[in-house]
Amino acid sequence: MKRYHTETRVQGGYYLNTTSWEINAIDGEAGQLPGPKGTTAIRLPTLMMVIAALLLSFVFIVFLPAAGFVLFAGVVAAFVIKEARRAGLALAHLFAPQWRPGEAWLTRTNKTPPTEEKPEALEEVRKEVEERRPGEEPPIKPA
Repeated sequence: MKRYHTETRVQGGYYLNTTSWEINAIDGEAGQLPGPKGTTAIRLPTLMMVIAALLLSFVFIVFLPAAGFVLFAGVVAAFVIKEARRAGLALAHLFAPQWRPGEAWLTRTNKTPPTEEKPEALEEVRKEVEERRPGEEPPIKPA
């Protein structure tokens, strides 16, 4: 196909600017090809121009609305997936065992807290330790 530079005199017909993909129509027998200086255009036959117009109109009528619906569905799906993940994590935290260091009961049968009384066995051990360390300072007795 022959390439025509813009701002030159050409025959009447349809010309496709290869840089901007713009279709220019030259009315009458001849005219000047519009467009920025330094760009080129190719001449389209009339039959090819009709077919191209039908294809472009099909793209605008069918593809663009379908693309809008697909993009909207993608946004909605991303939102639903994000919220489902958040709900799943909340549900997992609900049923996960929790660590409570202040409630470290090792048996389930006796749920009463330990008393302040000292068992006799511990008193015996304390006396034995005091006897074996005669040179050390006496331990501080609890009040």
